[in-house]
Amino acid sequence: MSTRGRPKEPKLAVIETAEWWRNDQITSAKPLLQILCQTIKPTPRFAYSTFVNKESFQSTMDFYANKDGVKYIYISCHGETKHLFGVTGDKIASTIIKNRLTGEGIRPSGIYFGTCEFVDQAAVNILRAENCKVSWVAGYSGSPDWVSSASLDMLFWGKMLTPKPNIKDVVKNLREECAGLIEKLRFRVYFTSYGKIKELVSGDTVNLK
Repeated sequence: MSTRGRPKEPKLAVIETAEWWRNDQITSAKPLLQILCQTIKPTPRFAYSTFVNKESFQSTMDFYANKDGVKYIYISCHGETKHLFGVTGDKIASTIIKNRLTGEGIRPSGIYFGTCEFVDQAAVNILRAENCKVSWVAGYSGSPDWVSSASLDMLFWGKMLTPKPNIKDVVKNLREECAGLIEKLRFRVYFTSYGKIKELVSGDTVNLK
């Protein structure tokens, strides 16, 4: 059967806490991505789901981690150093996320945390896991305000959703275009190479062993 004319599967899957899309609140990433995607040619698609508690987060992660076409997962919610939070106050540790990004059938190559403080510990836990299929983890190690972080999020996805992105080139371009914003928000991108984790913004490395 011919697939000509069918829309391509979305490369990006967005998982957002349900309270951020309640009554079309402006704090949702969804309308920003809708506008952004219209500026990119060919126009990319993204999948979108919300979660309420730990159980719904896990099932949504499982779905997208095994979905054909999904290369990146963007998680948008409240966070702290060791946990993300659901609407109900459930704590979601990086171990829960790591377990959904390892094993057979995993599709995504990158995961982006649009959250406060969570990325440093989460990146190490995810990227050092055996059979991990993810090659990069991005996000914030500080506590940025929504307007500033949303701006940097869209700059990042505006480059990653192009036809043939390269995460190293994307980080390099962002450093050239908005170094001050990156430093202010403590934006980090961790990448695995030859048994080590490299933080692409600073160039620092962390031994996986």
